[in-house]
This record gives sequence, structure tokens and C-alpha cells, in this order.
Amino acid sequence: MPYITSVERRAELRTRQSSIIDALEVRFGLVPDKITDQVAQLHDEEQLQALFKDAILVESVDAFQKLLDENVSV
Repeated sequence: MPYITSVERRAELRTRQSSIIDALEVRFGLVPDKITDQVAQLHDEEQLQALFKDAILVESVDAFQKLLDENVSV
């Protein structure tokens, strides 16, 4: 397993966070600041990966917000 510096890890987390917001923007247009802020506070890679998949599959921005509110402890 390669060594990952803290700078690389932060960059990877930012990329995962951005990917979630990008997926929502492509599907639904403007993403509310509340979602953007909540996603930006997340640092668990597995959680971010799951949310990325949710962003692709969810039926609306409101449904994604509900997922965040119910399943994410920030």
C-alpha cells in the first residue's frame, strides 16, 4: 500500500466531495448551499463513496437532502 501524505488525502477528500456536488448539479441544476456545506464537512471516504452513488441514483435534490439528514452525522 503506497504512503499517502496528509496533503494528498485532503486533496482526495475534496475531489470526492466535489464529485458528489457535480453529480447533483448535472442531474438537477443548482444545488442548495445546505447540501454543499454538509458534504464539505464529511471526511469519511466510505461515506463519501456511498453518497456519490446516492447522488447518481436519487430521484431529487430533496431526496438527497433527506438522505444526508437521516444518515450522516456531521
